[in-house]
Amino acid sequence: MKEQIIYRRYYRNLLLIGAISACLVAAVNLLVDPYDIFGNDRMPYFNLLKPAAIERARVFKPYQAERLAPKTVIGGNSRPEMGINPQSDCWKASEQPVYNAGIPGASFYLQSLFALHAITSGSGNKIFMGIDFNDFLIDASTDRQNAHGQTEFSENELRLAPELTGASDFDHLRQRSADRLTALFSLNALFDSVVTVLQQRNKNAATRDKNGFNPYHEFNYIVESEGQWILFEQKNQELATIFQRPNLAIKFADQSLSPDFDDLKQFLEQAHAKNIAVTLFINPYHIDYFEQIVRAQLWSDFEEWKREILRIAEAYQTVLWDFNTVDQYSTEKPPSRNKLGETLQWFVEPAHYSSKLGDLMLTSLLGRQCKDIDSLDSFGVQLSQTMINSHLRKIREAIFGEVELGF
Repeated sequence: MKEQIIYRRYYRNLLLIGAISACLVAAVNLLVDPYDIFGNDRMPYFNLLKPAAIERARVFKPYQAERLAPKTVIGGNSRPEMGINPQSDCWKASEQPVYNAGIPGASFYLQSLFALHAITSGSGNKIFMGIDFNDFLIDASTDRQNAHGQTEFSENELRLAPELTGASDFDHLRQRSADRLTALFSLNALFDSVVTVLQQRNKNAATRDKNGFNPYHEFNYIVESEGQWILFEQKNQELATIFQRPNLAIKFADQSLSPDFDDLKQFLEQAHAKNIAVTLFINPYHIDYFEQIVRAQLWSDFEEWKREILRIAEAYQTVLWDFNTVDQYSTEKPPSRNKLGETLQWFVEPAHYSSKLGDLMLTSLLGRQCKDIDSLDSFGVQLSQTMINSHLRKIREAIFGEVELGF
C-alpha cells in the first residue's frame, strides 16, 4: 500500500512538472513569437527581428495578412517580396495599409492564392501581381496533367480562407490549430525563441517585417565581407542550372500551354468576381539573367510567354506592365571581386531588384510621381497588342547585340 502511494506521488509530481514545463515553454514562445504567428508586439532588443521566420513565409504570412487587413496587396514570388516596399513613400494614405504577400519559391498557383487571401482579409480591392518567366516553365516531354489534381489539400492551402480553395472548415481549423500548437509547445519553437532574442543586436540578421516585406538585412554583411560579385556569381550558377534542365518549355509536345497559364486565368476570374482590381507586372531582370535565357536557347519561349500573358491580361481587361527591359537599370555592371562594400543601385543580383528600383516601378504602376523620384527616372512599358511586336523586337536587338559583344 505504501509503495502504491509513493508511485502515485511520483507520477503526480511527474505530470505536474511536465505540465509546468509545457506552460513555461508556451509562455516563452508566445511572448517571443519567433514565427510571427500570434502577432505580439515587436520590441527592440527582444523580438523585433524574426530570423527564425524567414524559412516559414508560407506559415506566417496568412496570419500576418489577417491582422493587417490590407487595402492594397503586392503578390508574386521573392522578387517583389524584396523589391516592392509597403512602406514606400509612393503609396497614398488611402491605399494603406499595404501588405507584401510575395512567397519565395512558390508556384504561381500558390502565389495567387496568398495574394487573394491577403486582400480578402481586409476591405481592400487592389492587387499588384508580379509574374515571372521561370514560374511558367514545364518539362515538355511529360503528359499534360491537371496542375492541381491532388486528392488532398496541402498545408499551405489549408492555412488560407476556405472559400479560396474549397477546403472544408474543419480541415482549415485543424491546420491552423496545428500551426498554433506547434508554435507554442514545440522544442524547436523554444530553440528559435532563444535564437530570436540572441540575434536582436545583429544588424545583419534576416527578418520579415510585419507587412510581409523582406528588407534583406543580410545583404550588407555579404557585400562588406565578400563583395556583391559573389551574389551575382552564385545566382548566375543557379540560373544556369535551372534553365539547362532538359525539355524546358512553356508548352507541352501537343502545343498545349503550361497549366500555370490556367492558374493565371483562374486568379483573374476570382479577383474580378470579388471586384478586386488587378495590375499585372513582369519583374525586371538584370542583363545577366537575360544571358542565361539566351544560353539555354529559351528566348523564343520567353517572347511567346510574354505574348500569352498579354493575351490573357487583355481577355480579362487587366493592365500589364513590362519592366523586363534592357535599359540603364538592367545593364548596371556588378562590382569586381576586389570591390568590397560597393553595391549596385538597382539590383541585388541578376534575379532580384532593389526597393529603390521598386519605387521607380511604383511610379509607373500607380501613375503618379513618388516623392524624391525624378519623372525622367521612371521606366517600364504598359503592353498592348498594337505594340507588343515592336517592343519584343527592341529587347531582342538589344540583348543579342550585347551577347555578340561577349558578356
